[in-house]
Amino acid sequence: MVFRKRILSLTVALAFGALSAFASSPQTSTKTASPAASKDKAQPKAHVLRGSVVAVSNDVLTVRSGGKDMTFKLDPSTQKPPSIGPGSQIAVTYRDEGKQHVANSVELSAAKAPASSSSKKK
Repeated sequence: MVFRKRILSLTVALAFGALSAFASSPQTSTKTASPAASKDKAQPKAHVLRGSVVAVSNDVLTVRSGGKDMTFKLDPSTQKPPSIGPGSQIAVTYRDEGKQHVANSVELSAAKAPASSSSKKK
């Protein structure tokens, strides 16, 4: 019986704690949202990926980063250097449109320096 009373009192205490936490959280209404907030929703979020070029054509770019390949659509507004090719280290700024990644800009990155001999296992 004492065990049940303790369980019941713990449950009531947790319920009041949860209710007070939800009651104190700020809530925004769509009617009170500022115009700036609606502009943020209209523009897709930009992402950045750094990696090496696997393949490039006039309208498609494939980049390998972290062992995974990602394909990007290149459109006429995409800013890219004229000298990118397979093996180039790049940074791609892109947005998602549906299930497609669309590149906004492509920039050449500095090539990584080779690991020093002191970091190799002996």
